[in-house]
Amino acid sequence: MANFSALVDVLSIAGSRLSDGTPNSSGTVWIFQPGGNTPANAYSGAAATTLITQPITLTAGGTLNLADFPNGLYVTSPVRLLVQDVSGNTVVDTVYIPATAGDVGVDNAGFTDSNLDDVLTKALTSFGGQDWQYKESGGATERTVKAKFSEIHISVKDFGAVGDGVAIDTTAVQAAINRVKALGGGVCYFPPGTYKVDQVLSLSSATGVRLVGAGSRAAIIATTHASANTFIYSSCTACTVENLRIDPAGANSGYAVAVISSVDTGLHRVTVKSNHSAAIAVSGATSNVLVTECSLVGVDVDVLFTASGEPSTFFASRFAGGVKAMTLSGTAQNVNVTNCFFSTGTTGIEFQAGLTGTNFEFVGSPTLKNCTTPLLVSTATLPVYRQWGNGIDASATSSATTASQTPFLYKGNEVILTAASGGAGVVTVNAPAVLPGTATTDVNLYWDFVFINGAGGAVTWTMNAVFVVSAAIPTTDAHTIAVRFRWDKTTSKLREVSRADTVT
Repeated sequence: MANFSALVDVLSIAGSRLSDGTPNSSGTVWIFQPGGNTPANAYSGAAATTLITQPITLTAGGTLNLADFPNGLYVTSPVRLLVQDVSGNTVVDTVYIPATAGDVGVDNAGFTDSNLDDVLTKALTSFGGQDWQYKESGGATERTVKAKFSEIHISVKDFGAVGDGVAIDTTAVQAAINRVKALGGGVCYFPPGTYKVDQVLSLSSATGVRLVGAGSRAAIIATTHASANTFIYSSCTACTVENLRIDPAGANSGYAVAVISSVDTGLHRVTVKSNHSAAIAVSGATSNVLVTECSLVGVDVDVLFTASGEPSTFFASRFAGGVKAMTLSGTAQNVNVTNCFFSTGTTGIEFQAGLTGTNFEFVGSPTLKNCTTPLLVSTATLPVYRQWGNGIDASATSSATTASQTPFLYKGNEVILTAASGGAGVVTVNAPAVLPGTATTDVNLYWDFVFINGAGGAVTWTMNAVFVVSAAIPTTDAHTIAVRFRWDKTTSKLREVSRADTVT
């Protein structure tokens, strides 16, 4: 790199003066490298080719001798300028930084280089593009650093969130969410911290907005409100909450996450702690809710569906809070629960009275049987659902002869009826507690009934008219009779399709 010199104007123009204002007559000047006594190069011309000999002796007027310095004193980098009087006392001891367009000196702890040219060269290497712009590689397009960071994520701390669990961060967090929405989608990022909010955080008519935390143990949303939902998604598409923990400071009658008339909404690795009435509430024309690897805790219910459209899926998640794990009501339909863990209170899955939706699947969640009532059906007709691998694939009733038994179709595909004592006599089989409906979806529904004759005498099974059998159930004691029934929605009957009789 060529030498670019700068005039040491404080000496070349004004000269040196003592503290009393008089000229520094016959004083001396030393040029050292900054921070020490190592001599630095100085020149008698702008071309920076003629080195001077140190020290420099000033004239009686305290200026440079024009015979030796007709054009002044020049340096090419920052130097330590030491000026003494004739007795050797220090007059000036400072770092002089040249200020030329070509090579401005830099004296700052933030940089290892001592001139601006080298600093800017490193900036070019760091950013890849000219004028502080980011350029990924040689064939890429230069962009502002702001544009690059915006596409990675918008941090809630960009808008003033503190995350110390003390400051109220509601306004800052909402502003960050709004900014991501305005950008057309992207990530609103929550760095590690506890973000205290006192109002609902809402997202409406947005597409592709992801609220992403540093981890459910690292980024925490702590609401202080007693009734407001923490998050509301309304009329959104492809919006998610990920890697966050929602932890109310106290009792809250609202929901942790309310999804209203939204499509492709997701919760992934979200932990919802207790105090909210429900962890997730789904309503309106909502479709395709996907919940994976979440821990959901609500005071009353973990998940509340009052309406839904296309399939909503819960996978590898934990229902661990309320009186009920999941409540389905209204027009809720097409819900799938797979490989989930239930450690909730009294009820696992509840089909509430008035439910008009159908098509539900509960698969591979064996801990569902640990609930006091794994499946609670309060509807007038049995909604179409499938459940297997949940440890509740059968129901059983038992009585003496002369009594009646009521089968439960919704407790599993196998229904076991036992005449346990009483000798020869009659057992009346009532209509099942809740029967399927007559909708177009109420098809391919089968149950295996098992009749166990163990009363100590001949058992006469008197069947309710809803059962259509090919012949009477055998009465022989110590026999087990298996009968498969198919639901006939046209006539609202359970019709026998096969049977087997074996010795008990």
